[in-house]
Amino acid sequence: MTVGGRGPPTALMAALSLAFLLLLLLPTLSPYYGFYSDELYYLACADRPALGYVDHPPFFVYVLWLHRALVGDSLLALRLLPALLGVLTALLTGWMARRLGGGRFAQALAMLAVIASPQCQVLFSFFSVNCLELLLWATTCAVLLELLRSRRSPLWVVLGGVLGISLLTKHTTLLLVADLAVAVLLSPLRRDLRSPWPWLGALVAVAIVSPNVHWQAAHGWPSIAFYRGIAASNGATSAVAQLGRQLVAQNPATLPIWGSSLCFFLGPGRGRRSRPLGWLFLGMLLIALAGGQSRADRIAGIFPVAFAGGAVFLESVGTSARGRLVRAAIAYVLPAVLVATGLMAATLMLPILPPELLAKHPLYDPEAGSGWRVEVGTNRIPYHLANRTHWKAFVATVARVVEALEPAQREDAILLTDYFGHAGALEYYGREQGLPPVYSSMTGYFLWGPPGHSPQTVIAIGIDEDFLRAHFESVSVATLFRCDYCPPVVDDLPILVARFPKEPFSELWPEIGRLESRRERMLRLQESHERFPLKEDGGSGGRARTGTSREDRGRELPSRAPGRGFPDLGSQWDRSSGGPARNTATRTPRLSSSAMRAAASGSTAGCTRA
Repeated sequence: MTVGGRGPPTALMAALSLAFLLLLLLPTLSPYYGFYSDELYYLACADRPALGYVDHPPFFVYVLWLHRALVGDSLLALRLLPALLGVLTALLTGWMARRLGGGRFAQALAMLAVIASPQCQVLFSFFSVNCLELLLWATTCAVLLELLRSRRSPLWVVLGGVLGISLLTKHTTLLLVADLAVAVLLSPLRRDLRSPWPWLGALVAVAIVSPNVHWQAAHGWPSIAFYRGIAASNGATSAVAQLGRQLVAQNPATLPIWGSSLCFFLGPGRGRRSRPLGWLFLGMLLIALAGGQSRADRIAGIFPVAFAGGAVFLESVGTSARGRLVRAAIAYVLPAVLVATGLMAATLMLPILPPELLAKHPLYDPEAGSGWRVEVGTNRIPYHLANRTHWKAFVATVARVVEALEPAQREDAILLTDYFGHAGALEYYGREQGLPPVYSSMTGYFLWGPPGHSPQTVIAIGIDEDFLRAHFESVSVATLFRCDYCPPVVDDLPILVARFPKEPFSELWPEIGRLESRRERMLRLQESHERFPLKEDGGSGGRARTGTSREDRGRELPSRAPGRGFPDLGSQWDRSSGGPARNTATRTPRLSSSAMRAAASGSTAGCTRA
């Protein structure tokens, strides 16, 4: 790749775009992986259009609804949308490099940095709110760049529109808005605040997001309670650890690019005209480092502009450098390293390798976890791929339990689960198998319940058995769902049949909403083991176990299904009292009290049942 040259590298950009599209789409044909749990839940949301949801704003749900109406909801059809968004993000990054004064090399290098980023590979490999958010953040930076270069005041309205849509896609855009306000105040753009254009743009953003704000207020601000719970479950980390996560998430080979963007934007060179973009990138990076959260993807959308600025800076260095080694390193070594490391990352980030080979991948450390949240136990393969391995088998297992019921029981039965992924899978695959209606205590599913009647038979998946026995006349363990490479929280998953509720379901539903999920129970058990380790013989002290294998789980705790290794998660040892701890079957409500009352009374306020 030659440093220098003006104009867009049309052929090269087309080749990179096609390569990225194929890299994201071809693994979808793998027979070993299927939907990611979030995709199944979002499909369920698209069946219930609303102005808001517990865990996300509504805009991307309408995008999914339209996409499904046009091309269907098969795995390949659904994955086409995030792949195209990824290609658009890469092209937009190349365009920003060109607008910053970069030549062909800078434009291609900026695109290559996006393609080689492990985080971009993951986020654009399945449909989620994050893939659209990443493009919208990059678009925000592109509009701001054009505003800085052209000084056309009406672009403030465009900027407000993009930010409004981004807020209607993901609420964390509020951090970007706050950072942008600081960047404007620190730059000559603050003079524009004397004109009506910035304020008109702000008004457009508020108008776009206002329906969701109204929905939140009407439902008791459920998203605030949800985000608090997510912040706690994601775990905390130090600034140094967060910087390390960002380095790995973006590919260490891209560090010279996004690192040098600070020199480009904040230095005295030609990038000073676009200095607010440097403040924007630096501000989001500092927010991530100071926030204490373990997830690295919260600021993924700010890196494309850093790739663009850094690529222009390195191109200028390569052009003006006198030494051949410097020019060769920038022109040939850096692109080659990006290609090599990007392909290596793809084998770990994308569903390319079979699970048995992926488990032996030299770059995967099972003890390190996904970096997205605190994990339960140890995943044999990366979590973002483990969560795509088992949905068809899971639904087939539940279907066999349903088939074993008496015909009269099947007609009156419902499926109840504590995880939106289970509920989404049962709805998606259960349509062809005629499964009973699906309900869940988690996220949006809680507001979509309770059933309109009091079913006499409930097939419960992951619901605490003690809770069921307290509220139903008859409870039995039908089977355990087992899988080889799925997350440990799904393995040995109990499927129970509960019959004859002791109170109407409308009264029971708020209690179901306060139930502790299976993941939370297992995480609590794991934390207990970490604080008070068990010896090999089961005594206190010695090496801690996390119960990640079936053999460990069977040895450490008594089994509710003899010989099957299913632990009694309600009988933990309390070190302070020297005896069994109180069973904590309930936890802090997932929703605010007003939202709980609305759901308990059958109100869905804008949600429609499928």
